Amino acid sequence: MQLTPRLSRSQAIGLALWSILACELTLTTYYSLVPTVPKLIESIWDKLLHASAYFLLSSTLFFCAAWRPHWRSPNQKRGIFLSFLFPISWGGSIELFQAFSPKRHFSFLILFADALGALIGVSFCLFLESKLGEHTWNS
Repeated sequence: MQLTPRLSRSQAIGLALWSILACELTLTTYYSLVPTVPKLIESIWDKLLHASAYFLLSSTLFFCAAWRPHWRSPNQKRGIFLSFLFPISWGGSIELFQAFSPKRHFSFLILFADALGALIGVSFCLFLESKLGEHTWNS
């Protein structure tokens, strides 16, 4: 009888990170597209929630990329670029969908909050990486 091989520690962490990312994307999309009562004046609280959500998205994506060595080669910083660009593209797509939703609207301020959250998330991860060392991610 042949047993299925167990995941290594690195594979298990990578799988967990990708699963967390999928949950974050699902929740962000759901709460962004659920119809709400439109507000005349958008609150700062809403922008902080968006910035926080996209901070988490970009940070999780950065750590997912850290477990993919071919994304983090010295000549190609695809992981950093992807960690910043994907959340912004995702947020922009959601904002476009909201423009066509009955009780939602497109907002450049929310798109800016999404981009700021993603930028802070990637910057925070780069800071952590500089303190911990890039070689620690795959050990």
